[in-house]
Amino acid sequence: MRKITWFVLALLLCLAAARADAVVLRYALKKNDVARFQEMNAAAARTTFNLQGQPQSQTTQFTQNAVYRETVADLTPGGAILLVRAMEAGKSTHQMPGQQEKISQDMPKSKTLIKMTPLGNVLSARTSFPESASQESPSGPSQTDPRSLGLDMATLEAVFSHIPFPERDVKPNDTWKDEVRLPGFVGSQAVTITFTSRLLGLGPYKGRNCARIRTAFEIPLEMDLGQVMGRMLPQGSSGEADTKGKIVGRLDWQFDYNRGHVVYAEGPMQMTANASFTYTDAEGKPIVGSVNFAMKANGKTWLIEEK
Repeated sequence: MRKITWFVLALLLCLAAARADAVVLRYALKKNDVARFQEMNAAAARTTFNLQGQPQSQTTQFTQNAVYRETVADLTPGGAILLVRAMEAGKSTHQMPGQQEKISQDMPKSKTLIKMTPLGNVLSARTSFPESASQESPSGPSQTDPRSLGLDMATLEAVFSHIPFPERDVKPNDTWKDEVRLPGFVGSQAVTITFTSRLLGLGPYKGRNCARIRTAFEIPLEMDLGQVMGRMLPQGSSGEADTKGKIVGRLDWQFDYNRGHVVYAEGPMQMTANASFTYTDAEGKPIVGSVNFAMKANGKTWLIEEK
């Protein structure tokens, strides 16, 4: 009997030791918490149009560098976090086909209202541009801007700045998977973003106790080419065209699991989209063509340490 008791005790001690390095990952934010982040993104895109057997290609390069301030506006009785994510300042550059030099301009200041759970599940998001009353859409690029990709950009930004966590605690090499439903925006169906994450390890990072996490993601794309790329099609044309593609990427990030927020994140992303279509122009003549789009990008975000 005593041998059995010691065996059970030893087993319990072993199980406890096995989880000694386990952590609970939560966005443990409090009302009026403020954090500032800097984001840098660089991308190159190539679009190939083929109308009636006459292909044309164009390449675009662009960068973004912005500073955001996140403020916890309130915590709901149900435990949801109300965040205000405001861009303090930002610069973007782009070089379009035929341009000899890159064009630099200030990014319009925006404010995104985010409602999310401590697990990082985004319940709602809405972006406004307080300094620009002439914006065509309160949620991002205009409806004819191909950069919208048919997605709700406010929700997309909220999701990728607060990737979801599992309900259980995790230890190094544990994995978890999440699916986030993203509303459609322009001529697009709602899509499901799949996140697959792994806890690579626990350790110090810039004086903080951090979880090092690698997250792979994939977003399928299905949209109406006529709505998303309206201005890029021949004027007066009519018809139907469906575009399919996907966005895939990876994020390596450091999460301060004591204070409950992201400290650093970076990773690559690729997007491809292809469409073939038959249209009729204003004179009734058929237009047969295709559009292929490919983009590679890399971005990083880091917490600005206040002195």
